[in-house]
Formats: sequence, C-alpha cells, structure tokens
Amino acid sequence: MRLITELDRLRVLSLRDLLTHPARHVVSIGVITVCSALLVAVFGIYGSIVGSVAELAQDISGDVSLQITADSSGGVPAGLLKKVRHVGGVDVAAPLVISSIAVNGQPTLVLGVDPSIAGIHSRLGQAIFNQPGASAVMDDDGVIVGPRMKSRRGDRLDAAGHRLEVALVLDSDVASHVNNGRFIIAPMKVAQAVIGRTGAYDSILVVVAAGSSVSQVRDEIDAVTQKRVVTSQPLLEAAKSGTILVFLRDSLLICASLALVVAMFLVFNTLNMSIIRRRRVFATMRAVGARQSEIRRSVLGEALMVGLAGGVLGVPLGVAAAWLAIGSLPPAMVQSVQADVAFHLPILAIPLAITVSLVSCSAAALGGVRLSGQVSPIEAVGRADIRQMDAFTQPWRISAGVISAVILGIATYAALRVDDARALIACVMFILGGLGLCYAFAGPVVAVIGFVARQLGTVGVTAALVIARARGRVWVTAMVIVVAVSVGICASGAMTNLVSSASTMVASLRSVPLFVSAGGTDTLPTGPVLPGDLQDRIQKLPEVSTVAAAQWAYGTIDGKRVLLQGAVPDAVAPGLDRLEPERVAALFRGEGVVISRQLAKTLDVGLGGRIELPCPTGLRTVSVVGVIDYLTVDAGLVVMPLGSLQQWYARPGATYLQVSFRRGADAAAAQRAVTQLLPPGVHAYTGQDTYEGTMRAVAQVSALSLALQLIIAIVVAVGIFNTFLLSVNQRRQEIAVFRAIGARPNYILGGVLIEAAAIGLVGGACGTAVGLLTQYIGVKVLSSSIQLDLLYRPQPSFVLYPLVAVLLCMGAAAGAAVQAARLNIVEGVAES
Repeated sequence: MRLITELDRLRVLSLRDLLTHPARHVVSIGVITVCSALLVAVFGIYGSIVGSVAELAQDISGDVSLQITADSSGGVPAGLLKKVRHVGGVDVAAPLVISSIAVNGQPTLVLGVDPSIAGIHSRLGQAIFNQPGASAVMDDDGVIVGPRMKSRRGDRLDAAGHRLEVALVLDSDVASHVNNGRFIIAPMKVAQAVIGRTGAYDSILVVVAAGSSVSQVRDEIDAVTQKRVVTSQPLLEAAKSGTILVFLRDSLLICASLALVVAMFLVFNTLNMSIIRRRRVFATMRAVGARQSEIRRSVLGEALMVGLAGGVLGVPLGVAAAWLAIGSLPPAMVQSVQADVAFHLPILAIPLAITVSLVSCSAAALGGVRLSGQVSPIEAVGRADIRQMDAFTQPWRISAGVISAVILGIATYAALRVDDARALIACVMFILGGLGLCYAFAGPVVAVIGFVARQLGTVGVTAALVIARARGRVWVTAMVIVVAVSVGICASGAMTNLVSSASTMVASLRSVPLFVSAGGTDTLPTGPVLPGDLQDRIQKLPEVSTVAAAQWAYGTIDGKRVLLQGAVPDAVAPGLDRLEPERVAALFRGEGVVISRQLAKTLDVGLGGRIELPCPTGLRTVSVVGVIDYLTVDAGLVVMPLGSLQQWYARPGATYLQVSFRRGADAAAAQRAVTQLLPPGVHAYTGQDTYEGTMRAVAQVSALSLALQLIIAIVVAVGIFNTFLLSVNQRRQEIAVFRAIGARPNYILGGVLIEAAAIGLVGGACGTAVGLLTQYIGVKVLSSSIQLDLLYRPQPSFVLYPLVAVLLCMGAAAGAAVQAARLNIVEGVAES
C-alpha cells in the first residue's frame, strides 16, 4: 500500500508537471540519454573487437588444451610437429597456418590445415568435414571458401599474387559462424605458399589425452622444443588483443565520464529551477499535511525517473553508434587482431549504463531534494521572496576547497608519476578539482559575473541585479560553461599534440619516392614476403637509382606481441632518423638493437641494458643501443639489421622495398614502369601516400575528440536554453512590471542576453584556464600511457574559447530572451 501511495504521489507531482512542461524534462532526459549512449558505445566497440577475437579463437580451438605458437612471424618450425606428436599424453597435435591477407582486394582470413584438424572437434573442423566432398578437397590443391566470400566453384581468387581455385563453397550455419563466414581454408602446403610459411606453422593445437596432466604435458613439450616456442592456453591471442585495446577503451571511458559531468550539472540546474517554479505546489502539500520526507522522496523519484528514461533511451543509440564505429576502425588495429570484427555487446553494458544514469541523476538531485524539503506551508497563500526562492548556501565551502586542492594535487601527481592506465583518470580528477575550487569561491565568481554585466550599460545594471538574486542558478550555469570549455581545450589540445608528435615520427616516410609491398598504405607490410627476384628486376629499370629491401614482422617477448623491423643503412626507418648517428652506426655494426620507449618501459630496461629475444633459431640475448619514440598498437618495437632478423627468425626475403629514382627521372613514369613489373597482389605507392595512410589512423582517434566536443556543445546549448527559459518563466511577474512602467521589449531582450554574455565570458575565461592546465595534465597522461615523448603546445585558438562561450550562451538564451520580450503585460502582472 505504501508503494502504491508513493507512485500515486509521483504521478501527481511529476507526471503532471511533465505533461504541462515537457520541454524541461525532455532536455534533462536528452543529456542523460547522450551519456548513456556514450557508455554503451564504448563497451560495444571494445567488446566487439575483443569478442570477435575470442570467438575466432574458440572456433578454431574446440577441445584444445594447449597451443604452441611462434615467437615471431617466422612461425613454428614444421620439424617440431612430429616431436610434439610423440610426447606422452598428447592425443592430437594439429598444425595451423592463419593470416589475414588481401584476397581480391579485400581483407580475408586464410587458414591452412591438414586432416588432423578433425580431431580437435572445433567449429572449424565441423565446417570442413561435415560438408560433403570437403575431405577430398583437402587432398588436392583447391580451396574451400566461406559463404560471405561470394564465390562459386571454379572461380579463381587472387591471394597476394597466388591464384587459388575455389573447389567448394561452405554454406552451413557452422561455416557462417566462423569469422562471420569470411575465410578461405586451404590445404597446408597451399596456405604455406600463400602466406609465406614454407617449412613452418603459425601454431600447433594440442589436445591432451584423457587422464593426462596438462601442466605435465606442457613441461614435456617445452623440453622437446627447448622453449623456442610459446606453450600457452588456446586463448592467448585473444588476451593479447585485449591488451592492445586497453588504452582505447580507457580513453573512451574518460570521454564518457567528462560528458557525464556536464550532464549532472545540467540536470542539477534544471531540477533546481523546476523545484523553484513549483514551490507553491509543495507549499500547498505541506499545508494539507504532507511531510518533508514525502516531498523529498517525490523529488528524488522524479530524478530517478529522468535517469531511468535517459538510460533506457541511450541504449539503442549507443548500440547503433558502436555498430557504425566498428565498420570504420583503423586498418592497423584490424590488422593486429586478424579476426573479422563483428558486433558483440557485453552483457553488463546495458545494466551498467542504466545504473550509472540512475546514480548520476540521484547525485545531481541532492541539492534539489534538500531545497524541496525547506518549503514553508505559508508560501501556499503568499508569494515567496525571490531571494528565498534561489537561496544558495554553502555549508561546506571551506571543506570543499580543501578537498578540491587535495584532488588537484593527486591528479597532478598521477599525471607526472604514474605511468600506466590509472593515470588516465587524472584528467577527470583535475577538472573535478577545478570545479570544487570554483564552488569554494562561488561568491567571488558570481560577483565577477555581476561586475561584467554592469559594465555593459544601463541594461547590464538590471542584469547584474538579477544575477545577484539568482546566485545558485548563475553559478551552476557558469560551471557548465567551465566544464564544456575545459573539456574542449583538453581534448582538442591533447589530441593535436598527439597528432603533431606522430606526424614528426613518420615524417621521413614522405622522402621515399616509392614503396612496394603486398599491403596497403594504412597497414604495416608484415607479409607475405615479396618474390625473391622482384628487387633485381626493379633495379634494372633505367629510371631507378637504388632499391632497398627491408622487413616488418611480429615477435613475442614475455608473452607480449612486439613489432620487429629489419632495417638496412640505405633505407628510411621512422624513428632512426632522430637517433644519434653513433647509435645508428652501432645498430648496423650488429652491436645490439634499438627498442621503442613503450617496450623499454614494459621490460624495465634502458640504454645499455640487455633483453632476451625468443627466436625460432634459439634464444638471443642482445644489448639495447638506442631507445626511440614510436607509436604502435602492440607492446613495442624492436629494430635490428635486416640480416639479423632474417637469420634469427628464419625469415628470408623482404616484405617491402624502398625505391629511389635517378636524378631528373619522371616520377609518374617511373612509378608506372615499376607497377608493370609487380605480380598480382603487390602494390606500389609513394612515400607521401604511406605517410597519409599512417596518419589516417591517428586522425581517426583525433576525430573522436572533435565528436565529443560537438556532443558536449549541443548538450550545453540545449541545457542553457532550458535554464534561461525557466528563469524567464520564474520572473514573469517582474518582467511584466518592468514592461508596465515603460521598459521596451528590446530592454528586456537585452537584459537576458547580457546576463548570458556575462556568464559565458566569465565561465569561458575560467574554463580556458582550467582547460590549459588540464591539457598539460592530459599530454603527460598520454605520454605515460603510450610511452611517447609528447610536447605540450597550447593551441593558438584557445584565446577564442571565451568568445565561443559567449556566443554559445547568447545563442542558447536567445529563445528565452525573445519569449521574455513578448510577454503579455496583463497576464504577467495578474500572476500572484
């Protein structure tokens, strides 16, 4: 019965007000909807990538207990397969070759297997051997394709320069599930030739016999292979891929958190103004016997209703945003995970987004709940003093100031000293600390806003009086501007510094006339290896001066995947151009390797230290002769002479060529001549194209910050419009009295706009100061998170942010100002 009474009270108080003034509640619900959508989108993007990789691993693994993987792109030596099969306790040992390469110009998963794959009882094995005629194909040179390949039997596919004939098209439900149906299954020898794994496998899948100890079998395999390969759980690759995306996930969560801070301020302001407008309703309830606790519960229920509606409405928007985002992921990131990324929404994403929405609205409503309980029954028969209607007491002003100063100190320490993902929260802490200080000095802030208004003419004097009598509303609106401006400066400034630093790192690529590889301009040429005679044939062209061969590959150090670069002295290698000449010389003399700062931090090693490189040819212990800045989605970069990479990792050949032209040669004609020599699947593109392709992925991350600024600007504009509209409605009688004693509509219009301009100017100036400091913190956090030496450079455009804030406030308040100017005098004066 009590619950029914509370619901009925909520219906009378809140739903009736919602129907009477829908715009106010729609705005509140809208800002929470945006934040809920951002949270769902973040988890949707991250969950889709990690989930797709984990699902592919499960599709391949089946009953597999252990997975023997290579320490590099060179693969697991084929000779180890027979030794592993003879280990006691091994029931099945199935070799696997897997890579994502361009087939007919589209990224496609290529899988090389042999008949033993049937013994691991995976979806992959079912897809092959449950299809009539599939077993016969595996004994031939044809390939089996998935249903999404849109191929028919007899079609020929171009796979990295190799012509593959389609012998069978799988059309079962199981086949559609494996990598979403986009794959090619080839006999082992065919796949090895296409991918460049001749004499090697990517992994060996091991099923331990019933009753045998998995740990004991692992130890015996390690002994047989002399620990030259990684023996791990089958989902190791999925775990690796998850670590690649941690920074992206955490950065997006920080963005969503900042948007949530803005939303909480707007909900707080909107709810307070709503309560001020309904004080007489609450006073009447008090007069007829309602208790303060009952009114407070009703107001809290209204906030929860707003949070629930916004949280629920944000779910489909977030799902749609994540679904669209995974279709435009940077190619370098997709290349690193191999799987065809499909939409996967974590099961906890929806309840978490709704819960955060409810908690945020509840926290934002605390001030309004307290205000609603202070209504006196006397106000039911008389108009309350406007000062009382917007009382702004600060009982915890000093405590809030001290706590905020501590928060600022912790945020600064975290940014400067903490060098992992925990430092990412420093940006949010710094903004919250800045807001806390603004709360502690709310009186001076509002006084400055009033002072600015008074400097804007006689109309400004009236606006200053309104500001002085509505300190709470003015302060909260100014803080919304502070958050919006500081987030904008921090996000755009930090990302601009990141893009600028990344551009400097790879700027040397533009000096290369022509690159030749089997990949595209926006992916690393890690394979397949180019034909052995291609370098000599290009070198013979009359327009060509030199052709330098080099390699990109992948390796494993301490269970983490790293990028390997085999460099030569006469080729451009990003990062080495900023290294001291004596260290570059030491590298090519074979005295050691150069590693990225990211890897140096992971391994806790510096210049002159030694690291161990697990290689197919045995463990190599090398010295670190240089540390460079290099941005990669993996654990880091190791640069070594090309000859060392080829020898240690049993990976002869080159994955890309750098072509230089003779002086005076026609570059376009020379490129056409080189292109005519290239086999199918191998491409030629300029250094400028490579540079732009490399920067495209970084620019996509930067676009995310711009999208965040746009979202926050829209939310702020709508919220400020709602706030000023409520303020005008609250002061209808006063405005009507002004009109009655001779004030013209333009005077009323100017008063509202000057009030908005003063709030925008002061809020924009404070936000700029907080934003520049937060940008510095953000750059330090980014430097720690991705281990790059980013330079803090304030954008010259920051001086325009206060002006943008003024225009944003005035534009948002224009609608309320026009309504105030058009107010009917008789109706306004008649209001009691």
